[in-house]
Amino acid sequence: MRQRGASGGLERASIADTGKSPSSAISSHRTNARSEINRNTAVILPLQLVGTLTKDLVMAAFRTLLIAMAVVLAAYTAIVISNHGLGLLPVFFGDMATMGWPGQFNLDFMFMLALAAIWVAWRHEFSAAGFALGALALFGGALFLTIYLLIVSMQVQGDVYRMLLGSRRSH
Repeated sequence: MRQRGASGGLERASIADTGKSPSSAISSHRTNARSEINRNTAVILPLQLVGTLTKDLVMAAFRTLLIAMAVVLAAYTAIVISNHGLGLLPVFFGDMATMGWPGQFNLDFMFMLALAAIWVAWRHEFSAAGFALGALALFGGALFLTIYLLIVSMQVQGDVYRMLLGSRRSH
């Protein structure tokens, strides 16, 4: 055992310096170790049970969020189309051409869509279906991704690794 001496440095202290007999010091150490193990076990086991329940609850909440996003976005898009028509691209790129904040937001959004498209294509190992789904992600945005993630989360039974990496990469 080491303790700080008068000089501030570490010095070796014997069991006799602690005022305890060797057997009581060992017994005290074992008791502390056992109580630490019991405390940790008492925390870990319920957390494992909670973790399983939490995983299912979190996935249910995630799916609920995806459904809510898809419904709200579909409704909003329908209203915008009915009020302004389908002329999105000239407005989208026109805002970018003016070099203002709306254009900056559109450029940022376009890059996020490109990353989503690359991820979807990568998840499908850049197959023909992967490229087709990637194109849908690029042009369909969050409406496509909410539906895609909802379907995939059900196909993989809530396994987040398989959902994000694809079935072959998640092993």
